[in-house]
This record gives sequence, C-alpha cells and structure tokens, in this order.
Amino acid sequence: MDAGPGLVVAAGAMTFANEWYQNGKFNWRIPVATILGAALVGGLAAFSPNSGKALGGIILIGAATAKFGGHSVVEELNVAINQGNKDVVGKPARKK
Repeated sequence: MDAGPGLVVAAGAMTFANEWYQNGKFNWRIPVATILGAALVGGLAAFSPNSGKALGGIILIGAATAKFGGHSVVEELNVAINQGNKDVVGKPARKK
C-alpha cells in the first residue's frame, strides 16, 4: 500500500477542519475533492510508488500552508499554541 493517498486524505482533513473552524460551516466540496484526489494519487502510485508519495507530500505541505480567504492551518496552530505569549512575531490577527 502506498502512502500517497493517505497523505492526500490527511491534507483534505486539515483543509476541511480549518474551513469549518474559520467559517463555522461545513463545506462538503472538500471531502469530495479529497476522495477524488486520493484516488488519482493512488492511481499514479500504481505506476510509480515514489511519485505517489512525493505528490501526496506536496499536497499535504500545500494544504498546511495555503491561505484561502483566511488563515492557513499553520497560522491557526501558531495562534493556538502561542495564545498566552504576547511576544509572538508575525502573530496574525484573529477574525471574529
């Protein structure tokens, strides 16, 4: 079994949770796109396992750092971890 589809599912789960946390709404397009993306990466991994892992890793990093209308997953984690620390450089302002 290749790790590529698992990385895509992890990226989709992060994106879904971040969207839900920021907007308070379920965006059902994300799970559908995640399933399709995992299937495509799994198909690619059938021909070249290393390329499936590499593409899955790229998708995971992209999902963790991309800003879509708000804060990225990494920024949200930074705010959550350093919530009591007022000296955090580059701490994004939370939208209410």
